[in-house]
Formats: sequence, structure tokens, C-alpha cells
Amino acid sequence: MPEVDIVPYILPAVVAGVAVFIASFLIWMVIKWHDRDISPLPDEPAFLDGLKAAKVPPGFYMWPMGENREVKSDAFKARWSAGPWGNMVVLPTAPNFARNLISTLIVYILISWAAAVVISPGIGESPTYWHVFWPASLVAGAVYCLGPMPGSFFFGKASRFMLTDFIDGLIFAAVTAGVLAALWP
Repeated sequence: MPEVDIVPYILPAVVAGVAVFIASFLIWMVIKWHDRDISPLPDEPAFLDGLKAAKVPPGFYMWPMGENREVKSDAFKARWSAGPWGNMVVLPTAPNFARNLISTLIVYILISWAAAVVISPGIGESPTYWHVFWPASLVAGAVYCLGPMPGSFFFGKASRFMLTDFIDGLIFAAVTAGVLAALWP
């Protein structure tokens, strides 16, 4: 495998990561097509009172849930058949949006950098914009579009939410590839 100098891809990756971050902001805060993906609880105060009364500690929860032997029991099968089914995350504190935004930006930069490093050995000397764009879009698209899917399927994310996430991924891949192609060293 050819040796890859990773340093020339840092600036394009940072710019691409910031561009994807801006695209994500526009999707969530301006276009707002995810607003229909997340529903409020019908009676949030009663639900929260129930959580507080149950003293549910922070963690990820699924229901109905049972141990290996228990899932074969008639009692568990009845709970499973009756529903409801769901999952939730209980956080230990209020979300730290500054930390979450910075973490998200770092991930976008790392994905952009990884796409550049992965495609660089096959690009060759003096590539055209499209010689960089297409492979970079495939690598970034695989991460942004396909990466979240197994968890979304397994944990029951709604089909519409999965579709809008997939469209986000296509946009993020195109932005990543476009910036990398424009700034290719």
C-alpha cells in the first residue's frame, strides 16, 4: 500500500467538517425537516412524574426487557405481545449543547479527514475536481448514510426519520466531497 502523507489533508478536512456542520445547522434550525421526526409525549408531565417516582437512573433502556431465560417464559411473552415497546435515554444532567456541538464538529472533521486519506492513494497527480469528488462522496456517503442505519433499524427509529437522516447523509457527503475536491492539495 502506498504511503500517505496525512498532513496536506488537514486543512481541507477542517473546512469540509465546518461546512457539514453549517449544513447540519441549516437542516435542523432553518429548514427544520426533522421537526416532524420527533414527537412530544401526549402527557409529558405525567410521564416525567412517573420517571421521577420510579427513580430511573441515567442509562439506555428498552422495554419490554428480560434476561435470557426470562424471555422464554409465558409471562415475558405476554408482556411482549401486549406492548408497548420502546426505548429511551435518561441523561444524568441537562444536555450540554456547547460540548455536544463541539463533539459533533470534531466528528465531521474526522470523517472528512478520513475520506481524504482513504481516497488519496488512488487519486494520482493533478486530479480534476470530479476525480476527487466521486470517491470522496462514496466514502463520506457510506459513513453518513449507512453508518447509522443498523442502530436505527434495531432501536426502532421511525421510517420517516431514517429517510430524513439518509437525505442529510447524502447532503453531508456532497458537501464533504465538494470541499475536498475544491481544496485538494
